[in-house]
Amino acid sequence: MLPGILAVGAIAAVVLLLIGIFGRTPDPSTAVPGGSTASGSPQATPAPGTSPPTTPPVATTPVVPVVTTPVIPDIPVVVLNSTDTSLLAARVTEYLSGLGWAMEPPDNFAPVLEETTVYYPEGEEAAALLLAATVPGDADTVAPAIPEVASDVLTVVLGEDAIDWLAPGETSPPPST
Repeated sequence: MLPGILAVGAIAAVVLLLIGIFGRTPDPSTAVPGGSTASGSPQATPAPGTSPPTTPPVATTPVVPVVTTPVIPDIPVVVLNSTDTSLLAARVTEYLSGLGWAMEPPDNFAPVLEETTVYYPEGEEAAALLLAATVPGDADTVAPAIPEVASDVLTVVLGEDAIDWLAPGETSPPPST
């Protein structure tokens, strides 16, 4: 009888060794209908009044979304006011400067435009689109530079759609001087 007990003990030791090496134990979640597991062996049922065995939680690495901030181009920007709203170009210039744009002094523009437009020099359309998404106005309108604006800077011409613009944190436009 002793050789039989030794054989069973040796088999148990080999099983424990294999579990230790491969780190695998039967997974109760792979059970199939009929009381057996996906491997075909019968599924163990817990004794009455006891909880079924649980597998330890698996550590996971949380997925953190990557937020990228657009890189502000080095090209200078000038803001021109084509409206009757005083200091609008100066306020927009200050706002854009705070965002990191390289600003030129603001000025006026005639005639009055209905829609704010960003005019860009050749090869700078991507920068103009980025700027247009930031400036006041109802549309992100961009166009190649026209003879009335400088051809070496991005030019924002504020139109009538920007007259009610408030910078973040402003509750009302500052009084005109």
